[in-house]
Amino acid sequence: MTQAIAAGAPIVARAVALPPPLPRGTQVSVDVRRGSVHIRGTATLETAARPGEAASARLAATKMLVHGTLVAPATLVVGESL
Repeated sequence: MTQAIAAGAPIVARAVALPPPLPRGTQVSVDVRRGSVHIRGTATLETAARPGEAASARLAATKMLVHGTLVAPATLVVGESL
């Protein structure tokens, strides 16, 4: 929110703004989902991204590059969506 909004008032575009993107190099939690298998780990963002956007990250354990959706400020989901 960029300005206060009264209860019941319509929300106009200029009253909201996207948060700044997390920069490349930010450490995130990774949730890899394949069917009933869920694996969690840590990774480093390879691309800047905002929550809700696609992002790439390099896994800490294997150095493998994964692509997914940043679903929270520090969580990348790879595979099936929530």
